[in-house]
Parts: sequence; C-alpha cells; structure tokens
Amino acid sequence: MHTEEKPFGCHLCWACFSHSSKLKRHQRVHTGEKPYNCPQCEKRFSHKHQLKMHTGERPFACTHCGKRFSERSDLRIHQHQRVHTGEKPYSCTQCQMRFAQACNLKMHLKVHMGERSSDV
Repeated sequence: MHTEEKPFGCHLCWACFSHSSKLKRHQRVHTGEKPYNCPQCEKRFSHKHQLKMHTGERPFACTHCGKRFSERSDLRIHQHQRVHTGEKPYSCTQCQMRFAQACNLKMHLKVHMGERSSDV
C-alpha cells in the first residue's frame, strides 16, 4: 500500500497531490488551460500525453519486441508484466500455480477462498 503524503490540495475539489506540479497539472481541469498544441492542425490539449496520443508519437520502445509506447510508464508496465522473460515469481501457497503478476495471484486466491469459480 502507498502511504505517500499528499499535502497539495485543490481548492476547487477534493483532489490532493504529493507534488505541487501534479496539482498545477490537475488545475487545468478547472481552468480549461490547454498549453499543448498540435503543430499539424493546431488542436490544443491540457496534457502532454493527450497530444502524444493525438499525433501518434510513441518514443518509448520495448527492447524485446519493439512495441512502442507514448509514455515511459506504459513501457514500464509492459516490462513488469514479464511478457518476454516468462518469469513467474508469484506462486500460490495452496496449489503451487505460478503467476507473472501479483494481481493475477490475488485474483487466483479468490478461487481457493470460494469468492470466484475456477472456470472464470
């Protein structure tokens, strides 16, 4: 669980942030500010990732498969899924099934607890 403090609060809604830069970016929701514009069609965006999606820019590539991403965080998620390594570090203590991601193990454990059927 993340316990990071979020001392920067928006005065227009209940949103709180860990960094002042994140609060400033959020405030564009309320102000309508759109500082990022497309050089091709002049369409404007409030967030840089929206412009990247609009233009199709994908500067971050997976070194294993070449799949490209517009955000570095999306590439990290792809890599942490262990798609290419086959690594499965999370194992069930009930039946020894192994999983690449902790969230998949967590869902699997619900089968053993009777919260979910095994054919799902």
